[in-house]
Amino acid sequence: GDVGYRCGLIHTFVVNTSDATAQFRGSMLQAREASSTFSSNAQLLGEFMTIGNTQQLLCSGNPGSGTHTENSDKTSLTFHWIAPGVPTIGNALNIKIWFTVCRMFSLFHVRLCGLLLTPDPTFCQIPTTTTITT
Repeated sequence: GDVGYRCGLIHTFVVNTSDATAQFRGSMLQAREASSTFSSNAQLLGEFMTIGNTQQLLCSGNPGSGTHTENSDKTSLTFHWIAPGVPTIGNALNIKIWFTVCRMFSLFHVRLCGLLLTPDPTFCQIPTTTTITT
């Protein structure tokens, strides 16, 4: 289902295994403008933070990707992402979180669609200006 996001605020995503005995080496997340399928042309949105065992990964200078900091076996990774700010023109965009998981050096699961994020209208509206004349 859809998950609401709040413009300009930090959101947390956890990548974990459904089986406590299964482990993975690393993961990469990307926040992209939502479309029905993965497109490398879809705009990267927001900014991943470098905290703990995850870090921001710049793709063409854009901070809309995050990855692991070390490749040891793990069962979960926690990513922190700052949603785009309130737009000055138009509406806030729907965003898909895409992820890749590295199980071992030669086994990757790529372009997995995680969440569809929709803007929370309470926190993502362009402020209205009211003019009071006296």
